[in-house]
Amino acid sequence: MRGNLSKVKNHLIVGSTEHHSVLEAAKFLEKDQFSVSYLPVNQKGHYSPTELSALMQPETALVSLHAVNNETGVIINIKELGDVCKKYGVLFHVDAVQGVGKLPVDFHDLPVDLLSASSHKINGPKGVGLLLIKQGTPINPLILGGKQEGGRRAGTENIHAIATFAKALQHFLQDREFYTTITETLRNRFEDELKLRLPFIRINGDKASRLCSTTNIAFPGVDGEGLLMRIDLEGISASLGSACSSGSIKPSHVLQAMGVEQSQLLSSLRFSFGYKNRIEEVDQAVKIIASSALKLRGTAR
Repeated sequence: MRGNLSKVKNHLIVGSTEHHSVLEAAKFLEKDQFSVSYLPVNQKGHYSPTELSALMQPETALVSLHAVNNETGVIINIKELGDVCKKYGVLFHVDAVQGVGKLPVDFHDLPVDLLSASSHKINGPKGVGLLLIKQGTPINPLILGGKQEGGRRAGTENIHAIATFAKALQHFLQDREFYTTITETLRNRFEDELKLRLPFIRINGDKASRLCSTTNIAFPGVDGEGLLMRIDLEGISASLGSACSSGSIKPSHVLQAMGVEQSQLLSSLRFSFGYKNRIEEVDQAVKIIASSALKLRGTAR
């Protein structure tokens, strides 16, 4: 798309709460004669079709949005947003890494041109993913050379990883209802029991429209990094959902985009659950997290 930019589409729209793999790619393209608009979210973490329409330009080439937010688990209404893209004749890419295998995703039934997913999110091997491309969608090769992957990505394929990914996806699709029931039960119990011990906590994101296995919880008055370190020593895995820079913790760009209060930004942790977790593990985690949070808050009894 170099050269006479007046004859090409060089405007992109990406969501403000997207994964850094999308945001950093957009920032890179901004240095290469592209302009980028960032679609805002509301306080629950949802994108608005009306606001997407307002960002459209004659030069808009692509819209890239996630199906499920990786930090809050909020599920986006891809159908409505895709309809906007179709109305303006703009290509639509969906990052479905968090959703594929856990939500009903029918590529042929969605107004989507490109959809990406990753193996490791459904217990498959790391380092392998997929990109579904609607027939007729123009796309340049990622790597030049051989004719593998329909000429779009040269290089010998990792057949073992690809086959294992396919098997993992088959497993999740067959048992999706079972997986959903188990993880949602664990997630809800975790939140309910933690709320009884720590009435001051808050759930970040839309509680009514979230992935079954994810929760993002703010512990106002508690240092999130300190809490993370304490529970990590007790064998509990969680994440801040933020990046380290120059020895300091930056607030989550997702929570900032949602307008989360400053007091909650650095006190929020992300927790996720798998179908192999047990109720006993959840209850034990609640005890440890509650005790640690109270000590850090200075209200331990």
